[in-house]
Amino acid sequence: MIASVAYRSDKPGARTAQSSPVWSARATLVLGLMLTLHVFPARATADDVVDDLLGKSIEELLNLEVPTVYSASKREQSITNAPASVTIITADEIAKFGYRNLADVLGSIRGVHVIYDRNYHHIGLQGFNRPGDYDSRILKLIDGQRVNENVYGSGQSGTDSLIDLDIIERIEFVRGPGSALYGTSAFFGTINIITRNAESIDGVEASVGYGSDDSYHTRLAYGNTFDNGISAVVSGSFFDDPGAKRLFYEEFDDPSTNNGVAVKADGDRAGRFFSNFSYGDFNLQAAFSQRRKVVPTAAFFTIFNTRDTWTQEEQALLSLSYSKDVLTDAVVNGRAYFSHYAYKGEYLYDYRLLPSDPPDIVSNQDFATGQVIGGEMHGTKTIFDRHYVTVGGEFRSNFRQDQVNYEGDPKFYYLNAKKSTVEGGLYFQGEAALHENVMFTGGLRYDHFEAFGGTWNPRVALVISPVETSTLKLVYGRAYRAPSAYELYYEYDDGFTSVLRNPDLSEETVSTYEIIAEHFFTDRLYGTVSSYYYEVKDLISFVDIGGSISQFQNRGKTTAIGMSTELSYSTPNGFLARGSYAYQRAKDDATGTRLTNSPLHLAKFNLSVPFFDQLFNVGFEAQYTASMTAALGNHVDDFWVTNLTVLSNKLYRNLELSVSIYNLADTSYGHPGSLDHVQGVLPQDGRTFRLKASYRF
Repeated sequence: MIASVAYRSDKPGARTAQSSPVWSARATLVLGLMLTLHVFPARATADDVVDDLLGKSIEELLNLEVPTVYSASKREQSITNAPASVTIITADEIAKFGYRNLADVLGSIRGVHVIYDRNYHHIGLQGFNRPGDYDSRILKLIDGQRVNENVYGSGQSGTDSLIDLDIIERIEFVRGPGSALYGTSAFFGTINIITRNAESIDGVEASVGYGSDDSYHTRLAYGNTFDNGISAVVSGSFFDDPGAKRLFYEEFDDPSTNNGVAVKADGDRAGRFFSNFSYGDFNLQAAFSQRRKVVPTAAFFTIFNTRDTWTQEEQALLSLSYSKDVLTDAVVNGRAYFSHYAYKGEYLYDYRLLPSDPPDIVSNQDFATGQVIGGEMHGTKTIFDRHYVTVGGEFRSNFRQDQVNYEGDPKFYYLNAKKSTVEGGLYFQGEAALHENVMFTGGLRYDHFEAFGGTWNPRVALVISPVETSTLKLVYGRAYRAPSAYELYYEYDDGFTSVLRNPDLSEETVSTYEIIAEHFFTDRLYGTVSSYYYEVKDLISFVDIGGSISQFQNRGKTTAIGMSTELSYSTPNGFLARGSYAYQRAKDDATGTRLTNSPLHLAKFNLSVPFFDQLFNVGFEAQYTASMTAALGNHVDDFWVTNLTVLSNKLYRNLELSVSIYNLADTSYGHPGSLDHVQGVLPQDGRTFRLKASYRF
């Protein structure tokens, strides 16, 4: 989709007179109230609304259509029975709110905050979002297949994501530790992206988008089920954003660095391919993506104001899966796959000793390649209708985990680590109906890593339904994140600073306790509230051990308490109102201070309103993020951001049109920078737009 790009002035610092967060909050609330008051009089009186909320009989409430989730237990179940707090975002919501990438979608979810450093998006959950991390503590799946790569452990969420949003049917977001089923990286949560099938496309789809700064996006997809039983989906897309023409950073406001203005140094370009073929019990998927991003922030202390510092990621996935009903009430699932990841970074440095010396420009070349062959098999057996047993095993051969860094010609190598490792795990989960209204879930997984040994991770949950429309969940789980190849094998020495490899590095763990209450007030009004406590031990941190020498070590402990609540109301005609609030206090136990990049409060509001007999739909979104402390100690102000999308798919047969305005109030705000940046706070985009048209042949 079109990247987040801003309306920008050609004058450095022109954004200093922006709308305040207070004004933005008032404007968004007034606009939301106006939209709400518009839809209800057109559909019902106030008395009708009250009757709808309170006048339902128990019999009517028992016929609720509750959404289902697969990834919470590796079997389809209602979200009320799942042993976790679950949010599902559908393709319909993605279109109505104009989301452009996975980070946009995740940013709308209760308790999630997103940080963008103008290269990568970083996803925070329950107050944890470490500066400079690579999103390795949230597991990302596509149709149940792990897609976190095997060098840094990252799962990309921005324009570097493996899959285009337009090919997604729904996104399952499962909070809490998931290592008892999925192993490493299912630390704070699991995201499962369910792709569209051939029936939902049924022919050829074409779309084109145009946005701020002459950015554009094109996509072509085909879906069909043939008479011989083969079902096929093929999709390809291309995205190009020249980026900001001028970006101002006050930290570089000096004549020697162009007075802090980076000119045309924000370009972003990506291409994606996805295919899915099904026949009988077999399914074959192939996906490929490549993205190159120019880095305008002079990260890693590179030269400022250049287009020659950039990063490029390439991902590929080939997966063959099998699913079959066997015996009585039993399902067997198997999967074999190959995944590929390649990263290249070019970083431009000026090595002159004095400002009066002539420039000494050197290009540092940074590479990583990861390749995996893996397989998994698991089976689920239903016993006496309400008891379930799941048993499975997984194996991965990381036959390439290469990292290379060099400069000059002839090449001078700072790093040349080429490794291969093997890992595997076995897991068991049992679900037992202790009573008509009480379900117990218990699971345990053992994983063994060639690099550091074995780890056991349990999960237990009690799901109680005191009445048909209410659920209380008591959940405990332990999860882990294995040290990445980057953390295990990175070594570097340039004569001034050095990084030592730590052969004793092991996994970090989190233990989480959570209470979740869910209630359907009517078949249209749903509410949930949850509270949690977690404790992270043996946190992998990059520490200075003296003498300009650094090393990754298991050092640090973090604890957090928090709560979140959400209320959602929807109607069959497409109206949706959803609001959420999250309180999260995460602290470093050694210092007693709150974590950096950790807002204390998050609030989100989504409103989708059909107009003119559903000819148009207006999607309005407001997000509040409380103040934070950046890694360099800077204070990051709180802010409101609002977005607006007008969508129509009924103006003309098979044609869908939309216009989206992002940061509607043109709020001036920033995200915290990491220690890799000179900037403590990174300014974000002002008001931007996107136009999009899709047609189905």
